[in-house]
Amino acid sequence: MKRKASLFMVVTLFCVVIWVGAQAEPLDGNEYAVTEPSTLTVGGRGEVSVAPDRATLRLGAVAQAEKASEAQSQVNQVVQNIIKGIQSIGVADKNITTIDLSIYPVYGNQQPEPQGQTTQPVIRGYRASNIIRVQIEELESLGGVIDAGLNAGANRIEGVSFGLKNDGEFRAQALRLATEEADAKANAIARAMGVEIVGIKQISEAGTSLVRPQMDSGPVFSARAAATPVQAGQVRVEASLTVSYYIIDAEPPDSDTNTVSSAYSK
Repeated sequence: MKRKASLFMVVTLFCVVIWVGAQAEPLDGNEYAVTEPSTLTVGGRGEVSVAPDRATLRLGAVAQAEKASEAQSQVNQVVQNIIKGIQSIGVADKNITTIDLSIYPVYGNQQPEPQGQTTQPVIRGYRASNIIRVQIEELESLGGVIDAGLNAGANRIEGVSFGLKNDGEFRAQALRLATEEADAKANAIARAMGVEIVGIKQISEAGTSLVRPQMDSGPVFSARAAATPVQAGQVRVEASLTVSYYIIDAEPPDSDTNTVSSAYSK
């Protein structure tokens, strides 16, 4: 019974301290108004650069023929040869995905119609496209995969992008750097303005992102005799956030302000 009574007294005392600490300005009678300290809001940004350990290659074939079925048949045959070629040097089937398969008409020049008559479009043929995405887990094999695709008949390379197999660790590092930058900014501003940071009101994460090195894309007009050299560069992992801090005057004029600052302290 004594233990319950002691616990009740401690909890009651704690609530009274918090309630009193949150009061700052007395009103008429026994009422009080809760005043919240002013806030200072700053942004922080962090960036980590790391060597990529995976690549994504997009390549395939484009063909034009008089009939749609002919154009499609041509690109399908080329892409089948591409897949066989890159599988022969170790690319797993699970790392090959079709990402674009399209056929559309090609319109030719039109003869002007007599005045008052509608000009009808003239279809000169059909163009078909078949593009696959190849996930490459070992960067040193990227050049060989490109060459195998070209030797198999690929006439279109949409591009190469580089990334990370596991980026969680680097995202966390970027967030820590963003937090440190925000904290440094806030303290510098507080010193310059003659105020004191007494707590954090809110933290908003804007997000993290990967900035991937890219290779230019475009049609391939002829196969290369030499092996394709590839430089992966660096992947940038970026993070940004916004932090709102509670601030008060650096030298509070009275004890009431000290009580308020303690209620919002870290």
